[in-house]
Amino acid sequence: MIVVKKDGRREEFDKKKIEGSLIRAGAGKLCKSISAKVSKKFKNRAEVSSGEIRREIVKHLQRADRRLADEFENFKKVIRRISLSDDDLENQLRTLIGSSGQVEPYYGGFRIIVRKEKEFDFAGVFLEILTKSKMSVTVEIADGKLTIIAR
Repeated sequence: MIVVKKDGRREEFDKKKIEGSLIRAGAGKLCKSISAKVSKKFKNRAEVSSGEIRREIVKHLQRADRRLADEFENFKKVIRRISLSDDDLENQLRTLIGSSGQVEPYYGGFRIIVRKEKEFDFAGVFLEILTKSKMSVTVEIADGKLTIIAR
């Protein structure tokens, strides 16, 4: 099943993302059962919007624990507010990096895959992330490529 994001991006459905979101919002005890129910609800569909998934999650949370449902909704509002300011940072990073790398949204931050190390503006990228976003940065080799994670 394909999930259609609010910004038009499309990605494969992954119930682990639902579980992670619920855990970060404080609903860890319910994460597996709710993600299973949501998966079952949409299993016969080729596509589903991220909004439909979110509404289904909230519906099940409200049945289980009203307070947790409210906390989940508040958590999502904060994430949306942060992501609006992240749009500016993402555009700045894309400008700095150009064709020497690739910027992708990644769990409340960004994953930057370095394609051309000799052309990549490491100093500019690190300064942009650390001074404008206050995100922490890790660098790793993933799938044989130098990868910068900012969250």
